Amino acid sequence: MKKLIYLISPLLVVLLQACSSLPDGAQIPNAKIDKITLADGKNAGFNVDLTLYHKSLEPLPLEKIYVQVELNSKIAADYVEVYKDKLIENNKSVNLSIFVPANKEYQVGKESLLLNKLLKLNAKVDINVITTDSDKHQSFNPKAQFEGIISHAN
Repeated sequence: MKKLIYLISPLLVVLLQACSSLPDGAQIPNAKIDKITLADGKNAGFNVDLTLYHKSLEPLPLEKIYVQVELNSKIAADYVEVYKDKLIENNKSVNLSIFVPANKEYQVGKESLLLNKLLKLNAKVDINVITTDSDKHQSFNPKAQFEGIISHAN
């Protein structure tokens, strides 16, 4: 009997840890891109406003947000925002603003993004919100996409 307990105990610990990564009654979160503009200031990049909504009995942990920005079908930014101890409140809209640096642009492109206030560009933005790294719960990592024209904020 003791051998059986020693064999089953590690398995139970793993199962309980896997189950504890998502709150009870959790439903798939929703991610929506509200607004994207070219950033003003000293650093070339993009301001992304995002709304997350999570219908559940408990808050859901937020681990990372991946953002990829394409301008005229060329990758201009590939960025990861990492969160520690951040929760998506349950049954509430959570608004986030993320600065995404234009880290894949050449210096001339960065200067153009900063200095040309009349610039309007065809953009595609992909966002992947990571709430759990568990392969079993990948569906709890919502995605959002934007395709259209972006410019500086007015």
